[in-house]
Amino acid sequence: MASTSTFVIAKENKLINKVKKLNTEKLIEFLSEEIQLDECDLDIIREKKVSGRAFIKLTEDKLEEWGIADGSVLAIADFVEELRGEECEFSKQRKVEDKDIITPLATRVKYIFHISGLTISYACMDPPILWTPAADAWKEGLAHLLGPITVSVILLMNILSALTSYFDETYVDNWSHIDCLEYLAKVCPHLTSEDRIEILESYKAKLRSISSSQSMLQKSRMKAFKLVEAADRSFKRNEVTLFFEELDTKVDTNATNNLANATNNLANAKGNLLQSKLKVHAYNNIINPESGEDLMTSRKRKHEEEENGLKTPPLRSPLNEDALSTLNKRQMSDEKVIQYLNSMEQSLKYNQVTVQTPSLWTESLKSYINNVLEKPGDEFKMEIMRKIEGDEGNKFRLYCEKILMDFYNLVDVFPNLSRKIGERKYIIQNISSLFKFYESTFGDFHFDWIETHWPASKLTKSRTYSGIVKVDARGVRVFDDKEIFHIKASDLPSLSSSQHRHAVNDATKSIHTDILNLIAILLDHLRVPVENATEIKVFSLQAIEYRVSLYSLNMLKDGTFLTSELYSTLLPFSLDAISKYKGILYMMAIFHEEVTKQMSIMKKIDLIDHNEESTVRDVLKIPKALKDLLL
Repeated sequence: MASTSTFVIAKENKLINKVKKLNTEKLIEFLSEEIQLDECDLDIIREKKVSGRAFIKLTEDKLEEWGIADGSVLAIADFVEELRGEECEFSKQRKVEDKDIITPLATRVKYIFHISGLTISYACMDPPILWTPAADAWKEGLAHLLGPITVSVILLMNILSALTSYFDETYVDNWSHIDCLEYLAKVCPHLTSEDRIEILESYKAKLRSISSSQSMLQKSRMKAFKLVEAADRSFKRNEVTLFFEELDTKVDTNATNNLANATNNLANAKGNLLQSKLKVHAYNNIINPESGEDLMTSRKRKHEEEENGLKTPPLRSPLNEDALSTLNKRQMSDEKVIQYLNSMEQSLKYNQVTVQTPSLWTESLKSYINNVLEKPGDEFKMEIMRKIEGDEGNKFRLYCEKILMDFYNLVDVFPNLSRKIGERKYIIQNISSLFKFYESTFGDFHFDWIETHWPASKLTKSRTYSGIVKVDARGVRVFDDKEIFHIKASDLPSLSSSQHRHAVNDATKSIHTDILNLIAILLDHLRVPVENATEIKVFSLQAIEYRVSLYSLNMLKDGTFLTSELYSTLLPFSLDAISKYKGILYMMAIFHEEVTKQMSIMKKIDLIDHNEESTVRDVLKIPKALKDLLL
């Protein structure tokens, strides 16, 4: 047995040595034979000038960043994993003499260092280590080495690594779909139903790897082959559906516990920023920021209430019934949203505001938009391109022209857009043009698409960063490289209102992301007077069925947060519904005015002379779970 194992590993070790020596062209020939990559993926590898040595260091994040297709990412990652694993195994075998069984590879882990807003990944592959007290000591030593830099060390056990552990530790006769899922749930507590496709694809990739590996016993290869053949059908069964529903329930009821794993508390380096204990109140009413009581009065009142066994009930919103019941908006009174706020120990207030008409929404612009939207067919196209005398320098009118022409090109042949579409097509078809043309017209933002990695959203999902949690788009402000905007599409137009599954959960995630993004900005301005800091805002767009709603979030004078609905409108899906674009363009005018104002506010804050007034450091309230993440 020992000699056979050594022979197989020696053979594989020669393979990795061969790969290391390949130049880009030879590597492409090799990959086309070994894992059957298509020409598009091979062209990307050629363009990036990837050599053999670079190839074995590739990560899934890097492959996704390059735009390689998801299936190819899994295939490449699995192949690289095998090469690395066999190399580590060969290294171990050389160190172990007179042993018949080679020690199995430990679970692969990665440490993600968030240093001053940057994410740097390190894969600890040789020797592989588990998350043990020794690793905790290593983490503490690293924090000491880096000093007062904000460091967050997060353990990653990704799905492929967990699957490897399952098949290594479980006897072949016990291999089954549901048993594997239950194992994943134990070792990867961050999993939700959103990971279902990722789990299925990784599961099949691992089974294919086992079934084709000559180093595995024939019994194992045959069992893996049978499981991969039945995987797609099995993942549609009721027991699997119920399994993922239970995962979501667990996540919903343990929101605080499902945040980031242990991180280094650098509160002393931050000047003992947050010593006060957060008192929780979730409101569903319009709050006047000016009417809030000061911090000492609030604490005194709270103490008296606790002494007397009294508790102030939440105030009811004075909003009219129609506004509260509008479909496809964030339902702030929903039980799950309130549960989220309570579990997060977070003070959050909600407002529905009437924004002043944007200054760029001029009579000439309104006249142009009305004239365009009233015209049918080809006249509509001609009216879009009509020049307005004296309006040549109006960038927003140019932006409107791009948006309307883009929609016309979608419906000029077939006047009705399909509503039975997937989420990605929905975003590309109906939402992306609003922001890709904004970027190309004004140049103040960079937008990343689709399901882009967002540091804040990664932390909203799990204790361990899985690399799976993403937002549908993020907006980065160019002048200071701050992420102040994100988009979340919750439910697709093909779903009826009674079938909404994710809208409420996505509302809490979106609010959570806004809060994290605002805090990230405020932590750079701790000495700024509160009066000025309350003007700092971040923004988000949530799409639920046909409706899109624009939201802002800012801090109040007492250190709590206020989320406001700035505008809400409907998306058109046919040429006959083109008139709805007036509401969409008005919403984008509000967006443009708000983000432009924010640039002026941030520049003004840089020039403020610090005085004895109350500062951000004095009032900012961060829930304990978020404090662990950010400090």
